[in-house]
Amino acid sequence: MKREIDTYIEEQREALVDLSTKIYENPELAFEEYYASEVLVEFLDGYGFQTTKPFGGLDTAFEATYTHGEGGPVIGVMAEYDALVNGHACGHNIIAASGVGAGIAVKKMLEENNINGTIKVIGTPAEEEGGGKIIILDNGGFENIDAVLLLHPTTGVSKVAGKCRSSHNIDVTFTGVVSSAISRPERGVNASEAAVLLHQVLGSAMRYLPSDVLIMPFLTETDYKNGLLPEIAEVKITITADEDESLARAVARVQEIVKGVSMITEAKYELKDLGGYAGRVINETVGNLLRDNMIAYGEEIQDGFIDDNGFEDFGNVNRVIPGAMVYPTLMKEEKVSNHTQRFLELADPKQAGDVITLGSKVMAATAMDLITNLDLIEKAKSELEK
Repeated sequence: MKREIDTYIEEQREALVDLSTKIYENPELAFEEYYASEVLVEFLDGYGFQTTKPFGGLDTAFEATYTHGEGGPVIGVMAEYDALVNGHACGHNIIAASGVGAGIAVKKMLEENNINGTIKVIGTPAEEEGGGKIIILDNGGFENIDAVLLLHPTTGVSKVAGKCRSSHNIDVTFTGVVSSAISRPERGVNASEAAVLLHQVLGSAMRYLPSDVLIMPFLTETDYKNGLLPEIAEVKITITADEDESLARAVARVQEIVKGVSMITEAKYELKDLGGYAGRVINETVGNLLRDNMIAYGEEIQDGFIDDNGFEDFGNVNRVIPGAMVYPTLMKEEKVSNHTQRFLELADPKQAGDVITLGSKVMAATAMDLITNLDLIEKAKSELEK
């Protein structure tokens, strides 16, 4: 069956690369992925899936389902397709095409081998900012799924994901009082001064928080007008930690510091608590299947489960449904940071076709391993429960 998957995906290579190219050349930010979601749904419609869009409370989310026979396991493969301001510099165009490729291959295997089961391709917007998977989860979009799979391109040697960090986001807007910064500064309040002070104090605060905490403030906006004290200044704060308890402590401390800076500078503040992402947990049962299938298709892959310092919304899902992520490499010889211009160039489907087809094969083969072996699904669920 895995040889059949190999052959079928190679036959579909041109179509999958073309699909990825369309998304790559038309980047859309979080919650605005109307073009990408539409071309993905049209593609899956053409392969006989039953599609639903909007889905899970989001206009640009979708669910594409194929069921063969009655009963049988239900496996979900996720597709991401939101971009960054500099385009698809995180390779979500590859994630989308690979998720779809896995879906159509599983459908083919269920049909040709007369196996009972269901494959769902779930389009999950807004991974970079907004947590689309969390919204879909909260709206019941992942109910009755036995296991979930996701791919993400990387550089260096390919790997199966271990844990990642949990995150929390806070937006702060300081409002000052306008006055001349040169002749009458004592009559005003400088909002930018509050933002800069907040940035400095947060840097010091990390020394007194658990060692796994990282606080990243970004000064995003201020309004300079003709030598007047800035009236508005905005700061985006991302807090990450390995442990949930550390994160909760850091969030509370940041909120206290914002209040303190407001008192010191007399700038009024508005704090928006945007929540965040839960860190991934390791599911060895599903993860080892992904690794074994990477090896079966000829890919070098690291041993074990590789933790990283990033954060993404898959963790919210794989804390309640058994699941794992595989990271095939775009370039083995060098590590390149995500979101950079160089990663954007590597994610171009014209040179990333092998990663798209490899990812499609590996996730399809893993889905079929699970569908044809109920003991593996029960083992994965038991592992997650523990």
